[in-house]
Amino acid sequence: MLKKDNFWLGIALGIIIPFVMYAIWQLFFDQFESAGVMSDEDMADNFSERTTALMAIAMNAIPLTLYNKMKFINTMRGVILPTAIYVIAWFIIYGRHLIG
Repeated sequence: MLKKDNFWLGIALGIIIPFVMYAIWQLFFDQFESAGVMSDEDMADNFSERTTALMAIAMNAIPLTLYNKMKFINTMRGVILPTAIYVIAWFIIYGRHLIG
């Protein structure tokens, strides 16, 4: 099923992967914080939330690379579209904290 050159498959993967990875990364940050391994006290506001969201978006590079190797251009286009939307949303939400 995943070895198809299909735009809608790319859209679905581009939407689902960051959501799943955000939940996993957030779980790791919460576990580390509750275990006392790391703390948000010394970090900037929303650091773990911003970082988690950015890492989740970056996980779309994995299917993008795999579909590039298989030369599935339409699936790659499908992955890129939600990724670009996520990046724009991330910058709108968190960019003003970084710029000032």
